[in-house]
Amino acid sequence: MHLRSIILIIFLTALGLSCSDNSTGPDDPLDRFIASVSLGSDTLITDLTKPLVINFNLNMDKQSVEKAFSTDPALDYTTHWSTFPVCNPNDSTCYPEFYIFYVYPEEPFLPNTTYQCMIDSSAHDVTDKHLPIPYEFEFTTDASRLMRITAEYDGVDTSNAFPRAVKLWFNNSIDLSTIEQPFTPNPLFDYELYGVSEQKNVFEYRITSPLKSQTEYQIQVDTDIFDTHENPVTTETDTTFTTGSLAVIYFYPNPQVNLKDTYPIIQVRFNTVMDKQAAEDAFSLTDGVIEIPGEFVWFTDKALQYFPDSDLTAGETYTFTVTTSAADTYGAVLQEEFSYSFTL
Repeated sequence: MHLRSIILIIFLTALGLSCSDNSTGPDDPLDRFIASVSLGSDTLITDLTKPLVINFNLNMDKQSVEKAFSTDPALDYTTHWSTFPVCNPNDSTCYPEFYIFYVYPEEPFLPNTTYQCMIDSSAHDVTDKHLPIPYEFEFTTDASRLMRITAEYDGVDTSNAFPRAVKLWFNNSIDLSTIEQPFTPNPLFDYELYGVSEQKNVFEYRITSPLKSQTEYQIQVDTDIFDTHENPVTTETDTTFTTGSLAVIYFYPNPQVNLKDTYPIIQVRFNTVMDKQAAEDAFSLTDGVIEIPGEFVWFTDKALQYFPDSDLTAGETYTFTVTTSAADTYGAVLQEEFSYSFTL
């Protein structure tokens, strides 16, 4: 017998043993086909926006599975297929452990509902092996509820940043008419609805008035909210966030910048809305001897830019400084002087 034939026999034998380890047990003939489902009767399903995921042990005929799948109550959904691990079609050494069937409901699952699901025996794998019996399972959904509240920060900010927004995360689609001004912060600040997720379950509220430094804010929903099926939403979740001291959270030029231009635009960004006159009076740009004259332009109400009146000198070192007299609109001042030097 040729060596190649011996290797092939050994490989096929090992493959057969491997399949037998993962295939049907004596009690359930479906184990050969189906490994697991993500939503089952052992857990109350809280997030009603998540897809149903079914893991198959065998490479299934996708069209037959999709036709064989049904739910009661019925729902509109889209499907997607994947594998674990994801294999490159050109890699003959990669074998998926699972073939994954995703069911994405076009609307979130109904709250307080038990879904009866089935894949009937018309479903088959790519070699035309059919499920021996229908595969049936069920899951039960939770009531509509507020899952969490988060404070959102700008990506470029440091740990000293103040929140720019508050997000409410629900487990179901929400009636927009009940969500415009859902909470009263303590202490008070102004906010507006700024963004809504596609499934109408995540809402972002932009903070539109200055926050106080070194202050703890509490966020608790205090209005009646309903989902899109007119069910009341449980809103017992709350959160707090605490602002730090007034600080510089971004500046330009900075250590990551290799300056080549002799006319750099200086920028200093604070973590809250500033008293513009106090901030300008606290700012200076010098060459170590004299102060460089220039003009202020406020990029936002938290960020000032400084335009020197003329080009700076190549090879010279310059320092821009913000003293502790810089104040926000509440009168809080920088705890420490800020200074940075750069060389052209």
